[in-house]
Amino acid sequence: MVSDAELDTVVELGHPVRAIIDRADDYETGVVGSHGGSVSEYLYVGNVAKKVVNRSSVPVVVVR
Repeated sequence: MVSDAELDTVVELGHPVRAIIDRADDYETGVVGSHGGSVSEYLYVGNVAKKVVNRSSVPVVVVR
């Protein structure tokens, strides 16, 4: 267990990927959740977590 870890929770309005990417440089690491949608959801809607991982300037951990 890491005792000196800090956690910030931020709520933003707007496009999810853009909102996360715009704030990425404020942190050392990002953490995003993934609901593990179906193949059809992934193909037609896209995947926010995947887009954040691909576009982020900092390392991103995806939790499911």
